[in-house]
Amino acid sequence: TTQVEKMSTLNEKAIELLRDLARSSTIPAFDEEAVREVTQEINDRDQEIKEILTKERHRIRETSIAVFVHAQHAINLKNKQCILAYLKNRLNIIQQMRWELDKEIPLDIQRLLSQNEGNFLQNYDKLLGDYMDDIGVELTKDLHVSPKYLFIQVKVEEECQVGDKTLRKGTLHFVKTTDAEPMIRAGLLTHVE
Repeated sequence: TTQVEKMSTLNEKAIELLRDLARSSTIPAFDEEAVREVTQEINDRDQEIKEILTKERHRIRETSIAVFVHAQHAINLKNKQCILAYLKNRLNIIQQMRWELDKEIPLDIQRLLSQNEGNFLQNYDKLLGDYMDDIGVELTKDLHVSPKYLFIQVKVEEECQVGDKTLRKGTLHFVKTTDAEPMIRAGLLTHVE
């Protein structure tokens, strides 16, 4: 295998990671072996460039050496871009699934994640949950519902509790739809159109 064939193969491997991700309807299994091979090649190529620059510094202006170093560096940049795009797009998919699936990402999908991606999902889930608790709105619910339906106006038929608030009989309030619906079914509240 020549140096050029080896460089071409590894560049294709980095690009194939992105192709696999683009072809998948959800998220493909994390390809740890391919990522490791490409990152190892990047590190090896960086080391090779450093050695050439050290050994051949007095001849660096020669066209053949300059072209070789430039080509090696360009291949490394392309591989780095592909690996970063692969990792970033996977994280974007994980975030999107967290929002769309409302916290419950199925185990069969979780098994496709790398350990670091699994840690990211747990930390992102906690951060998002804490934020929603702080602002008091479940942001991941009813994403496809018009914002005017997130809260509805209700009339209190029987005194009841919504969260930490006591609602008095005969009063009108704007309440989160998800909180109001079970109370409407129970006859404690009436939806005011």
